[in-house]
Amino acid sequence: MNSAKMLKTISRLLAVLCLVLTASVGADPVAWEDLSDKERQILSKFKDQWGGLSADRQWAIRKGLSQWKSMDGKQRREANDSFKKWKGMIASQRALIRRQYERFSGLPLDEQRKIKEGFRKFKHLPVEKKKALRKAWNRMSPAQKRRMLKNRALYRYMLLKRLRDRQLQR
Repeated sequence: MNSAKMLKTISRLLAVLCLVLTASVGADPVAWEDLSDKERQILSKFKDQWGGLSADRQWAIRKGLSQWKSMDGKQRREANDSFKKWKGMIASQRALIRRQYERFSGLPLDEQRKIKEGFRKFKHLPVEKKKALRKAWNRMSPAQKRRMLKNRALYRYMLLKRLRDRQLQR
């Protein structure tokens, strides 16, 4: 799998993980009968086990349902595809993604926002710029990558300058 597909897959899997792993601390359990008719219809496969689920798990399922209902057809297909990929992964791959998600979740909200914004910007870059960024990253040694991650602002400036210089040379 190339790095663009891997990055896209990881982002989708993180979204799915958010749906699956998100929990509300201290929430009260909800009786099956207290769900709306629509919720009971959609969540029918959980009917027999609903009362045995923790309040947090119930909340996560209902939150996922709410997010699912707000998705358009394309987003639902992408989420389904991501979930199928998730299910098709070996345990060590899923464990790695869980650890990455936990690390991400442990970051301050401002840092999470910056990472999400950086990813959004990357997604919208032209293909050639993405390739150049990936190539530059892949050429770096582990030590260079660590230094770069410690000083992302300087690195972004230098990389963008390098890209601009290359474009001017063409």
